[in-house]
Amino acid sequence: MRRILYFIVVPAAVLVSLISLAEFGLRLRSGFFDVPTPVLSEKKGLRVLYIGDSIFGFVGAPYSVGGKLATRLRGIDPEVQFAEVSGPGKTTSEVLAALPSVLKNFQPQITVMMVGKSDFHIEESVIGRWFQKLRISKFIRMTVQDLNQRQHEIRELPQKSSHDIAFDPAWDLYRLEKYSEAIPVFEKALSEHPHYEVGIKGLNHCYLAAKEYARGEVFFDRLTEKSNEKSLLRILAPTLRMIALDGDPEARQTQIAKIEVAIEESSDRRAALRAKLWLERANRDAEGFGRTFAGMHGPESRPYNSKTVRNLREILDALLQASSMVIVLQYPVDHSEGLRSDISDYLDRIQFFETREWLVGKNPNDAIRFIDGDMEHLTGDGSEVVAGKIAEVCSNFKAGAK
Repeated sequence: MRRILYFIVVPAAVLVSLISLAEFGLRLRSGFFDVPTPVLSEKKGLRVLYIGDSIFGFVGAPYSVGGKLATRLRGIDPEVQFAEVSGPGKTTSEVLAALPSVLKNFQPQITVMMVGKSDFHIEESVIGRWFQKLRISKFIRMTVQDLNQRQHEIRELPQKSSHDIAFDPAWDLYRLEKYSEAIPVFEKALSEHPHYEVGIKGLNHCYLAAKEYARGEVFFDRLTEKSNEKSLLRILAPTLRMIALDGDPEARQTQIAKIEVAIEESSDRRAALRAKLWLERANRDAEGFGRTFAGMHGPESRPYNSKTVRNLREILDALLQASSMVIVLQYPVDHSEGLRSDISDYLDRIQFFETREWLVGKNPNDAIRFIDGDMEHLTGDGSEVVAGKIAEVCSNFKAGAK
């Protein structure tokens, strides 16, 4: 009993006391967490920062929102400058790690932000959520970020995550529309990271474009065994089989009926909605697609987990304290209800937009032209619509700043 007291109880009591003292001290020094406003740069031209993943895109991708927005902003301000914390699979944790250096060296006047979807299946325990609320937890995270940033500055080149290393080659081939070549690369990456929903949908689009229906059905059936995206995969696999029956109208209609039943029985409303959109797209039903897309409800979008929400809030804090005008965009095939609630206390200080409303526009039937086959990314036409709306916001900001 004395050994238990000596080796477990006493050290635990000492640890709790130290954490309590540190927490008390950090709360007294609340200003410790303030981010100083950087000295304004002497560079000419509007400074615009992109924060996003493959759905938003980047300056060098002319088909994406990021690329089309860059073209429009150059028309507004020929000397506009860009910085990017973006790329396929970019997570909010990666953004947080890179942001201090960007804010210090680039000092963006406008930040356009669409990020969070790649933080897939990151959950925390009850104790973990409690600890993350403490100031000492924030102190530790800031210290780690600072060390990571110092390491980043020493090495000069950012260190890619295992996720990026696995999926970057696949997305590169996807962007080049080399779908047949992208298929085995996606398959290998998803075998290592089976929960990546956007990757699953990207691979599904490759199967469709390359007409590799049978291969896709077999791989998705196998992936279902170890992926958390079971509801989605159980709809995608038979859908590929349905398309393969295009020359047999009767068999195809029978398969469609089975898919519709699977959609109705799915407990995952989000997966069911996307499957319904995909089915309407496959049947070239523009009216049905537009009606489903425009009528989306909040529960049909996946809520962000607690870690993602906390990261997003820290990102917003840093950007606002750096005096950047922040434009937050909800993903195209998502409802804004959840995200709007998560950051409700920031809405009077940022520009928040639901891109889906822009895509619905005056005629919901046009929406089918704007959403890519993976039911996640935008087509070139869709990117043009979103980029045009963001450019208007940026133009108004530039006019008001004169």
